[in-house]
Amino acid sequence: MKRFKLIGLTGQSGAGKSTVSRVFAEKGAHIIDADAIVAQLYNAQSPCLKTVAACFGADILREDGTLDRRLLASRAFADAESTALLGRLVHPFVTARLFELLRGAEGVVVFDAPQLYEAGADIICDAVIAVVADKGRRMARIIARDGITEEQAESRLQAQQDLPRRAGQPPDLAEGHGRHAEGPHAAALCKRRRGSAATARRRRMGNRRKWGELMAESRFTQNQNRRRKPTNKKSGSRGIVLAVWGTILAVLIFAAVFVTSGYHERVKKRVQNSQYPQSYSEYVEKSAKEFDLEPALVYAVIRTESSFNVNAQSPAGAHGLMQITEDTFEHYMNLRGEADKYTLEDLYDPAVNIEYGCNILRNHLDTFGDEECAVAAYNAGPGNVEAWLTDPAISSDGKTLIVKNIPFEETRSYVQRVESAKEKYLELYYQ
Repeated sequence: MKRFKLIGLTGQSGAGKSTVSRVFAEKGAHIIDADAIVAQLYNAQSPCLKTVAACFGADILREDGTLDRRLLASRAFADAESTALLGRLVHPFVTARLFELLRGAEGVVVFDAPQLYEAGADIICDAVIAVVADKGRRMARIIARDGITEEQAESRLQAQQDLPRRAGQPPDLAEGHGRHAEGPHAAALCKRRRGSAATARRRRMGNRRKWGELMAESRFTQNQNRRRKPTNKKSGSRGIVLAVWGTILAVLIFAAVFVTSGYHERVKKRVQNSQYPQSYSEYVEKSAKEFDLEPALVYAVIRTESSFNVNAQSPAGAHGLMQITEDTFEHYMNLRGEADKYTLEDLYDPAVNIEYGCNILRNHLDTFGDEECAVAAYNAGPGNVEAWLTDPAISSDGKTLIVKNIPFEETRSYVQRVESAKEKYLELYYQ
């Protein structure tokens, strides 16, 4: 027989869940903190951490095997897709641990989980409370709590989705500040309400209105789940027990399969293909071999230039995958003795574009004898690079560039992004 009441406590980052959680603790509730579980799961060499590193890059692990949280956050919260991916990786581990902690639990248990709904844990809760706050208040809390910039906080909030809900089961809403997060309002939630069926129906309808109006009223009330009177109390109880154990078994089996079956390798492959794809590999490998280039460099240039958009066209008049201008295309056709062989439209042919792009890269490498100089020349032109090499502030030896001192911000950023992408391609595919 179940000896506890499980309350799900959720809310977006900076909403004030911690404040509400402390009030519950003061009233005698037992708190299970999902963030604390994740912190434990992120211990060095844990299966969960290995899975996350496989997807978000081995460099999120320091030399001693511990997690670089800031680096992971910069990638996981860069966009909504990455945030959702991190959740899908971690949720099975968190849910399995939750069931372990619920064994032998008594009284009121509060599961404090920012992604309660995404993990599917709301379905086992007797009540769900969503803590809300306006965006400005959340921004201020995140900046003060995590020591990040306003831009980083904005990016983190943009990556988070609005609070979802199960159909027919809207949560209670509580503001994460003010008198409604204090005192008797929390205490009331630690007790099971009693009353007539009509009262329960009115309370449920009130909760639905609160959810629809997005906290039009700032009250802290308990959500009552729908109740159906079973025709057979004993068989109904047995069904509930079987359903709970079925859920526990399914989660534990999924967690075991997730860890042992190489699932994280399949996820890793999917992430690789989406963030660092090897699109047009037939043409890249062929031209890279022809012009004696590292395929990783070619992929990095394509990724930086066009994000593998074969129809890309820049305001400066560059075309196709490797962003070649009409004048440059004609110049290299003449050098190759292929004048009038192609038209401008042929730059949208992946085979032609990649072949000529690799030819240009090879020419710059032969000219300067340095990869960073060649990449800078691909972006800014060889004339600018030649001039920079004569400037002691930009080149200390007349042969290589001090990238951080390149005067063109676009070129400086371009070289850094290409070299970073190349390293990633080498790590993922060529080691």
